[in-house]
Amino acid sequence: MNRKKKLMPKIVELNQQGQTNAEIAKTLGIFRSTVYNNLNMAGLKMNRKKKLMPKIVELNQQGQTNAEIAKTLGIVRSTVYNNLNRAGLERNKYSVNPKYLSDIVELNQQGQTNTEIAKTLGIAWSTVHYKLDEVGLERHINNYLPDIVELNQQGQTNAEIAKTLGIAWSTVYNNLNRAGLERNRR
Repeated sequence: MNRKKKLMPKIVELNQQGQTNAEIAKTLGIFRSTVYNNLNMAGLKMNRKKKLMPKIVELNQQGQTNAEIAKTLGIVRSTVYNNLNRAGLERNKYSVNPKYLSDIVELNQQGQTNTEIAKTLGIAWSTVHYKLDEVGLERHINNYLPDIVELNQQGQTNAEIAKTLGIAWSTVYNNLNRAGLERNRR
C-alpha cells in the first residue's frame, strides 16, 4: 500500500473530527494540497474555521488592522481579508495602538522627526506620518544639508557621510544634488 492510501483514513478521520485542512496537514506533516486531494477522492469537503469570523469582525470593529488581527489569531492576512469581505466590512488602515498616538504627538511636539519617532516607538515611519496627518500636525524634517556639505568637502563618500550621520545613502545623494554638488568617489 502506498503512502497516500495509508494517509487517507487518517485524513478522513481528522476531517470528521472537525479539523481544517491546515490543521490536518500540520498534524500529519504533509502539504495542505495532499489533504485537499485526499478529501476530494473520498468525496468530502474541507472544514473551514467558521468560528473565526465573529472574532475577526470583533477585532476589526475594535480598530485592529488585518495584519494585527492575523497576528493575534495566528492566521494569515488573506484569511482575515476574506472573512471581512464575506461580512461586508472594510479593512482598517494604519491602525495604531492608542497609546502610541499620544506618544507620537508628544515626540513630535518635542521636535523629533518621523524617522526618530518611528525608531523610538518601534513602529513604521509611514504609521507616524499618517497618524500625524490624522491629527493635523506637521512633521519635522532634519536639515542635514550643512553637515552633508561639510563632510562632502572633507572628502567623504556618500556612504561614509550616511554612516556618520546615521541617515540613508539616498538622503545624502538627494541633498548633494539639491545643493548642486558632486559626490566623492574612491
